[in-house]
Amino acid sequence: MKIDLAQQVVALTALLKPRLLGWQTARTRWPQELLAGVMLGIIVTPQSLGYAMLAGLPAVYGLYVSIIPVVVYAFWGASRLQAVGPVAVTAILTAQALLPWSHAPVSTYVTLAALLGLLTGVWMLLAGLLRFGWLTQLISQGVMGGFITGSAILIAIGQLGQILGVKLSGASVWQLGQHLFEQASHIHPLTTAIGASSVVVLLLNRYGLNRWMSRLEAKARLRTILSTVQRFFPLFWIAVALIASTGLHWAQQGVRVVGALPLGLPSLAWPQLPAGMDFWDTLQRLLPLSGLIALVSFISAASVGQFLARQARQSYDSNRELVGLGLANLAGGFWHGHPITGGFSRTAVAVTTGGKTQLTGLGAAAIMLLMLLLLAPLIEHLPLTVLSALIMVAVLGMLDVAPLKLGWHADRVEALSWLVTFAAVLLLGLSNGLLAGLFFSLAALIWRTRQPHVAILGQMRGHAGQLLPYFRNIRRHDVQTWPELLMIRIDESLYFGNVDGLQARIGADLAAQPALKHLLLDLSAVNHIDLAGQSWLVSLAEQLNQHQQTLELIAIKGPVLDQLRQNPAVVPLLTKHWPTLLAAVQHLTTPLEPEYVV
Repeated sequence: MKIDLAQQVVALTALLKPRLLGWQTARTRWPQELLAGVMLGIIVTPQSLGYAMLAGLPAVYGLYVSIIPVVVYAFWGASRLQAVGPVAVTAILTAQALLPWSHAPVSTYVTLAALLGLLTGVWMLLAGLLRFGWLTQLISQGVMGGFITGSAILIAIGQLGQILGVKLSGASVWQLGQHLFEQASHIHPLTTAIGASSVVVLLLNRYGLNRWMSRLEAKARLRTILSTVQRFFPLFWIAVALIASTGLHWAQQGVRVVGALPLGLPSLAWPQLPAGMDFWDTLQRLLPLSGLIALVSFISAASVGQFLARQARQSYDSNRELVGLGLANLAGGFWHGHPITGGFSRTAVAVTTGGKTQLTGLGAAAIMLLMLLLLAPLIEHLPLTVLSALIMVAVLGMLDVAPLKLGWHADRVEALSWLVTFAAVLLLGLSNGLLAGLFFSLAALIWRTRQPHVAILGQMRGHAGQLLPYFRNIRRHDVQTWPELLMIRIDESLYFGNVDGLQARIGADLAAQPALKHLLLDLSAVNHIDLAGQSWLVSLAEQLNQHQQTLELIAIKGPVLDQLRQNPAVVPLLTKHWPTLLAAVQHLTTPLEPEYVV
């Protein structure tokens, strides 16, 4: 135990040890890294402002949470390049978690968002230290694809409020639609014109330009120029909107704008709830919601991080990713920030700008800091409807229907997981939608394994009719069988979910072989046998004994054998355990039939 404890201490120390990923590589190319960071910071600044609004916070908080947490992740995260910060999924989850307080004063809402960020960080940090990185295995591609696609559509519908100049609230598409119908008479024409034109122009830039370039068959240099123009076009459009808003006085005509942003960083402080709010009651209400945000945030970041690691042929430590994200969210919470995670769009921008290490993220954080210290007054006249258009176009790029298309042909259950999760997110909201997808995925797993593949075996024949030392399925191969032997291979672990199905299947096979003397169960494919499976083995042996038949266990794996030896009821069965089918058949077949013996 001392050795194990020492190993655990060393492992935990390694997880908590800071490091700047890729620093050795970056020393030779730090100018390129920092330049990529500057470009990343300029491009994602409008997104950061917009996602803060999406979370229900003043726009400036998107900048707050893009500085200190990014620096922390650069030293503790698992990915060399993944860009962290406010993203659409965590923003809308924050808004839905704080929906009961949506009409509270801004200071109260900001405090609750910071507390939610702290709790999210605590969940992640504890999960990382306890090595719960394997949780990503619970989320199938179908569930994740359905969740991301449903979230994108839900977020896009939610942005219609700012684009039309009305206030929308709701956790599902039905609630948002109903609220939009009620607010139809309050639609602001000028705001709608600005927002709708922004959506059209940004969509043309994102998708139309790609199609035009493919038809043009342009040379590589021209493609590079057009790609650069496409990447920076949102900044150009924001500049146009700022100039028009300032010159035409849109704010005075009823168009909502960002407004004055406070210069400088907020003070480092623990979120203090206002008088009259019970801390423990609020904590109990936010704790499960923050746990769900932590799970979704980790899955989102891990999927991006694993993808980047595979492309670069690098290792990826999911437990360290949990620690890095946890510390980043804790830091963000103390700096009045809401939950953050690794972002698809942010990371894509970092990659396309030439970034290779976390120095790119540090460069982006420096740009955000410069914005807060010096340049914040430049964007106070930016219309909120333009930011909402940016968010809408960005999240539409998150649509992930590949698992649905592929699953429909290769794995219908996975396709159904996508559809169930997608529909649940739209109809029930993000939190309940993800839980519904998880439950369906786990139910599908149990359904798939409730009837494990069972093969009746026989001994293979050679070209001259001699018996070979191999055993295969009697339905697929030319094999030798014996009336007194029934050889069955179970290709699944034995647990409570499939014991009844196995009992019915093997019972039918036993009834079909009246001259049976020995049942040989090949357990070479079995990795685990729970108590229900062990009880079934004991019951099966007793049933066979009543008919003067025996149960012979074949090729039990070492860990499974160690497990069975702990159950006194199963120990007597292990006296008839054979290492191979060949050894059992050679011993059990009648000596009067030597041709059957190899």
